[in-house]
Amino acid sequence: MLTEYESDCHTGMDIALLSGLLYDYTSGYPCLVSRLCKFMDERIPGSGEFPTPSSAWTKAGFLRLCSTIIISRRSSQQAECMTRACRSETSFSWEDI
Repeated sequence: MLTEYESDCHTGMDIALLSGLLYDYTSGYPCLVSRLCKFMDERIPGSGEFPTPSSAWTKAGFLRLCSTIIISRRSSQQAECMTRACRSETSFSWEDI
C-alpha cells in the first residue's frame, strides 16, 4: 500500500521505516493501518510542523499523528469505535463520536 502511495505521490518517504512503525503500532491489523495512513495523508500535511506531504510522511510525522490520537480527550471512545468498525467492516466518522 505504501509503495503504491509513494509511486503516486512522490513524498520521498522511507517505506521500510514507516512500514515498520505501522506494524509496531497496529500489529499489522489492516483496518488500523488503513486508518492511520488515511490520517497521515489528510491531517498531518498542512499543519505548521509538517507543511508538505514530504515532511509529514516521516517518523516525526507518524509520531505526531500517534500522539495526537493518544492525547485526544475522546481517544478511548474513538479506539473503541474504530475497533467495532473494523470488526464489523462498517465505516464510521470521527466526527460522529
